[in-house]
Amino acid sequence: MKRSIKILLGLATLSPFVFIAGLVACFIYILQGAPEVGFEEYFQWYIPLFNLVSFLFTIYFILILVIFVVHAARNPNLEVTATRTSWLLALCILGPWVMPFYWFHHIWREGTR
Repeated sequence: MKRSIKILLGLATLSPFVFIAGLVACFIYILQGAPEVGFEEYFQWYIPLFNLVSFLFTIYFILILVIFVVHAARNPNLEVTATRTSWLLALCILGPWVMPFYWFHHIWREGTR
């Protein structure tokens, strides 16, 4: 795998954390500007926007997860250490927390062993 693709995949691996931080920051910013009167009307435009962004990021995250699961299923190094099942379960259950570790150990350092 090319070094540039490894770097892009690493950045995509960290993107769920950036997305959550950005979404929380936007929500706090919007709440600070909310009027005391007409609170419901103020949020009528923002709620569909938040739903759309969350839906699109969910699709994006599922695509990244599929890339990692396919890589783990085809990785010949995991046969030698017999950890394929553990990595696949960890990726599926704890996705965003495990993906950076998998990326570092099995994608970034690929070919250095």
